[in-house]
Amino acid sequence: MKKDKNIEGFFLLALVLAVYIFTVHPFTKSYSFHILVFFLIFFIGSVIFWKKNTSRIVFSGIGFVIFAIGITGWFFSPFFSWLYIIAIALTFLYSRRVSIFFVAMLIGLLLPNVGSIDVGLDILTLLSLVFIVPLSFFLHKEYLHLKEKENKILILKEEQKKFRTLVHEVLSNKITKFAVDLREPLNDIKQLAQYSLGAAPDKNHNSNIKKIADLSEKGLTYLKKFEEQVTGIKLLENPKKE
Repeated sequence: MKKDKNIEGFFLLALVLAVYIFTVHPFTKSYSFHILVFFLIFFIGSVIFWKKNTSRIVFSGIGFVIFAIGITGWFFSPFFSWLYIIAIALTFLYSRRVSIFFVAMLIGLLLPNVGSIDVGLDILTLLSLVFIVPLSFFLHKEYLHLKEKENKILILKEEQKKFRTLVHEVLSNKITKFAVDLREPLNDIKQLAQYSLGAAPDKNHNSNIKKIADLSEKGLTYLKKFEEQVTGIKLLENPKKE
């Protein structure tokens, strides 16, 4: 799923490059306004008729914004600041890599315009595009942590964290850790139950039944803690054994 989103993001970057070429090339720039109107109609139609198709809405919306910036002069466009919003949005919608490539591509395309007005101001403008990348990373990370605190989402694994071994890395995933913790008592319960069913009652029978009850309690405790962590709701205590 993540791979598909990244591919979709890079298709979007290809669109941005195509729009730049279309709006600056002398043979096609005169048709730019017509394409702008097309993207506007496409965007409105997507919002009205394809509300669930977010990819189409994002594609048409960013296409319209990029064409608007291109028609009004790119580096000199009054809508230039929208590029910052797009860079941040790409981090949220796709990935950091897509956002970095977007900013790098913009800098490469706009670099020849440095010095057209004021060299210092132009360089600061391009540097501001560079600084928007770490800002978008920070906003994305804080947004996810905020949603996790509100129990709207569950962050399964912290990114860019170093682990001592592969085992520690695998267990850093909350779902994997929960499955490992729960699997141990469940396997013991299964083995004890199979042994008790296959053997004649002996002096260990009651002891095995008690172990099954204790292991069941342990498994329910793991489940309860995980549910409370994910939902943030204090659940009822497991029924006590008599």
